[in-house]
Amino acid sequence: MKERLYDILVNRIPGIRSLYLEKRKGKRGMERAGVLFYLFWLNIRYYVLFHRDLREELGNPGKENVSLYTKGSESSMVPRMDEETFARELSAFDVVSFDVFDTLLFRTFSDPTDLFYLVGMELQYPNFKQIRMEAEAVARLKKVQEEGTREVTLKEIWDVMEKETGIPGTKGMRVEWEWERRCCFANPYMSRVIEKLKKAGKTLVTVSDMYLGRTAQEELLKGCGYEKFDSYFVSCDLSKSKSEGTLFEQVKDRYGQDLSFAHVGDQMHSDGKQAKAHGIHTFFYQNVNETGNRYRTFDMSYLTGSLYRGMVNVHLHHSSQIFSREYEYGYVYGGLFAVGYCRFLHSYADTHGTEKLLFLSRDGYVLLQVYRRLYPMEEEKAVYAYWSRMAAAKLCAAYYKRDFFEKFLYHKVNQGKNLGEILEAMDLSHMLDELCGKADISWDEKLTHRNVESVRKYLLDSWEQIIACYEKQNQAAIAQIFLYTADQEKEHAEIFYKHLKELSGQNIQVDGSYPVDLTDDLAELLRMAQHNEYEEHDDVYQRFGDKAKEEGFMRVADSFYKIAQIEKSHGDRFGKFAQWLEENKLHVSSAKRGWICLNCGHIYEGEKAPEVCPVCEHDRGYFIRLELSPFC
Repeated sequence: MKERLYDILVNRIPGIRSLYLEKRKGKRGMERAGVLFYLFWLNIRYYVLFHRDLREELGNPGKENVSLYTKGSESSMVPRMDEETFARELSAFDVVSFDVFDTLLFRTFSDPTDLFYLVGMELQYPNFKQIRMEAEAVARLKKVQEEGTREVTLKEIWDVMEKETGIPGTKGMRVEWEWERRCCFANPYMSRVIEKLKKAGKTLVTVSDMYLGRTAQEELLKGCGYEKFDSYFVSCDLSKSKSEGTLFEQVKDRYGQDLSFAHVGDQMHSDGKQAKAHGIHTFFYQNVNETGNRYRTFDMSYLTGSLYRGMVNVHLHHSSQIFSREYEYGYVYGGLFAVGYCRFLHSYADTHGTEKLLFLSRDGYVLLQVYRRLYPMEEEKAVYAYWSRMAAAKLCAAYYKRDFFEKFLYHKVNQGKNLGEILEAMDLSHMLDELCGKADISWDEKLTHRNVESVRKYLLDSWEQIIACYEKQNQAAIAQIFLYTADQEKEHAEIFYKHLKELSGQNIQVDGSYPVDLTDDLAELLRMAQHNEYEEHDDVYQRFGDKAKEEGFMRVADSFYKIAQIEKSHGDRFGKFAQWLEENKLHVSSAKRGWICLNCGHIYEGEKAPEVCPVCEHDRGYFIRLELSPFC
């Protein structure tokens, strides 16, 4: 009688059951009595007051109090046995039964009824989820009245739906079944356990309270990679249920009351209490969504949020694996941030006609991988650029003074670094003697909270000198000049290969040396490049030409002589820019002239190039004298 009453008051209506069980959690003694009154009130509201939309009151339990699990890793909350141990314990029994949904199979949602949203979208019917849930409740009530059981089939539910919505039942069942197949996937943990039990020769069956019958469940399980079970016990086929315990009696009658039985499932009442009451040893499998939802955000669109929570809950809680807290935070939130940011980048680049997206090392590497997966057709557009935080701080020192001091000075306080090491990291070693003299500090003195302000004051007083020093190092225009020259040198090599075509099919030995000059000073690099280009003009190509002429290759000799003249122009170019850098005149002129931004093409008139391009906002380093632009 008690079980019968529970079935009528609690299990018959999904909304009532969800609200009641949520209210009942953690209640003891007299508190339980209050919950019973709440249960009666829910039934009055549903059957007497016709308030049928009870599910909306459930909302998302605890969403107002959602917070990160801070006592350790979230995956450690529900300890599970590893697959080997679990399979070994189950092997002690003759027959092992498994619940299907939320145990053997997962749906891609945190709430299984959210599947109905997708069904409704395909059928193009508004408020479909609520209508579908109410139709199931009506079908169960009708079954109780006519046959004394609340177990219904999908067809019986759709008989009600057809009358309520006008959607043909056959079409509705087909669409719902197709979405069920798409959204179900195997629990990897249980798959491995069952594989071990199969090898041990155990009798394995499924026991499920569900409106999808034996054939459908067998197909679902097979489609998700499970081998055939020995038997499938489904409530809608047998008019028996786990919640009443009668379905477990069916299992025992089938295989013999004298055998030992074990059952695995996620519902405390039906899979736990009722199985135990019928002489079956129970292994409770904590529901992954009940575990994880208390830590998930609900401040998302309904369907997207359900998919997100379902995915995260399954990953963190389905098995015995325990992850680090850092990994969990990355998994739970990192993907959202990365995908959202990459979508923003894509939209911005599309709107503004951006040709290249630079993902800076090292932090940009993960974002680059996400972007390329989201937009595989833009692989060439998304580029990984090697970048140094320190180099960036120097490059932007003129605009972000505070960031410069934070990185190079304040982060080094009380870290055992002496002043010589500090200025060396800044590329300002040439200012060390002056600093020591003006601040009355020794070069080997450690940077501490006592002397840091003295060092900062000196650097601020010398700020223009510092910026001038960095301007010599951070010149995008000069980088373009090197690349421009390199492309011309590449063409020279092409010319030489063309001359060698007449020797095609022969093996020839090419022997030579190549100058390698290493320095961090840009002006010095330009002088080295100037020297090497002049050497090619004065010596190398002249001798090449003379040798070719001597051997009778007049056309080849003519190419060498002409390329020699080109190398001289290269040397002149590098020398001119080196001189301007050395004299701090690269972006300054004694007379008003045109300056062109090599990034966007903006032309500025004045005695100085602007600090920042007013069009593309790139820094002064992108500007070059207009008359030196390759295409002016």
